Amino acid sequence: MPGPGRASSFYHIVNMNKGKKNKENDPENSTRDEVFEEFEIPDNEPVFTVSVVSRLLDIPVWVLKKLDSEEIVCPKRSRGNDRLYSKKNVSRVRYYWALMERRKVKVAGLRVIKEIIEEKEGSDDKRK
Repeated sequence: MPGPGRASSFYHIVNMNKGKKNKENDPENSTRDEVFEEFEIPDNEPVFTVSVVSRLLDIPVWVLKKLDSEEIVCPKRSRGNDRLYSKKNVSRVRYYWALMERRKVKVAGLRVIKEIIEEKEGSDDKRK
């Protein structure tokens, strides 16, 4: 985990680009949401690693790997073959994980649900 100086330096680099390096923008005085708003990431940009998604959603890594191996949520791969999730992937993982946890849906059920969603999205695209 990076030390306070490292996180602080990165945050100030972001603020220097905006010309806002002052005490008000010190990460020690900022909320998590304020710091996160500094970055605009397109919904389909694969930037989150398995460990980051696991921590963000409080999901075991094995679940993410299982969803990928079963082709339910398939993140892009880096050059080193690491999984990289987009915001859209993260939203889908959150949805499927909720089904697994709250509704006790098994992987086979998730596959069926995914197919239904894809069929609906496909029929919606044809109507446009």
